[in-house]
Amino acid sequence: ATELPQGSLISHRDLQAASQRAAEERAAFVAEVMTQGTRERAADYLQAIQEATRQAATADNPRAQGGYEIVARKAREALEWEFSSERAENVAVTETTFAQHGGQQIGRAVMAERGVILDALWVAELDERTCIICLGLDGKDESDWPEKYRDGPPAHNLCRCHAAYSTEE
Repeated sequence: ATELPQGSLISHRDLQAASQRAAEERAAFVAEVMTQGTRERAADYLQAIQEATRQAATADNPRAQGGYEIVARKAREALEWEFSSERAENVAVTETTFAQHGGQQIGRAVMAERGVILDALWVAELDERTCIICLGLDGKDESDWPEKYRDGPPAHNLCRCHAAYSTEE
């Protein structure tokens, strides 16, 4: 962490750059953790679930013989999502948004200590993937954010929103 001289101010650009770097580092870490060895673990889990299910189905219920494949297939499908690249992206995007907003909040607190009060404005990424929640929050001042979203972005998984800051007028 870089120490700032007493009484110095952080520029908005420096704050955004530091926040973006922190978000990128956290996203890279989350993606690495999510993908490192998970496929091997998923295969082990799936094999153990399949074997336990097969044993239970055939030992206690002769009519269920062979039915374990259905349960095993459903378990495999559930585990494939948990360890998929789509899930890793979902976590990375959401955690990046959390990290970015968290960094901005820290910078905002530092600015407030130095007498600079920053107002927050919700900014949604407006494109074909923008959800109704984010569309409704886009452009709203922090005082108008619903209680559920009072802490700011992200509003949900895969949220790509951020807060923009300006000084009070």
